[in-house]
Amino acid sequence: MIIRELAWHCSKLYNTVNYKVKNNKEQKPVYTQLEKQFKNNWHNEYLHYHNRQQALKQLAQDWKSFFASLKDYKKNPQKYKGQPGPPNFKHLNSNPCEIIFTNLAIRIRDNKLLLSLSKKIQSKYNVKALNFELPEAVQSIVDLDAVQQIKIKQDHISKKWYLLIIYKVKEAKESKKSNMMAVDNETAGYQ
Repeated sequence: MIIRELAWHCSKLYNTVNYKVKNNKEQKPVYTQLEKQFKNNWHNEYLHYHNRQQALKQLAQDWKSFFASLKDYKKNPQKYKGQPGPPNFKHLNSNPCEIIFTNLAIRIRDNKLLLSLSKKIQSKYNVKALNFELPEAVQSIVDLDAVQQIKIKQDHISKKWYLLIIYKVKEAKESKKSNMMAVDNETAGYQ
């Protein structure tokens, strides 16, 4: 329930700001300006500072990508099926915002992953933090001291929520075998 509510507030904040940006087409959104402009939005009460900060950063990045794609489209229209459109709105049931926790909102105690919550959510659900028991398999793979970010996101097909642990890898391991492949060795996720 808490994850769904956090996703709802992240998505609503993203949509509110996105709507304002779409109606102010002459100005490219900058994260720091967005944060100042929307610091009093009521959804912020339900989001930890890091959650709302990351949602606004994602929106600013989505707009930056849109403008880059539009510029490239004008030079190379043959690369595209049509003219790129601005970032879409988020919908809780089909494409909710990711809930992102930075390393400052993450604690690990007694094999539990603790994610900081806003005071409003703590009070509403009578909890101090989101708690996840870390399976031994995750503990053996992930350097828990190197965790940089936690993302909670919904799979668009199965509608299941996944917790992704993003951590720094000290050094990429080289292999002498030529038929090996690596896929994002900095991310481990579990359900």
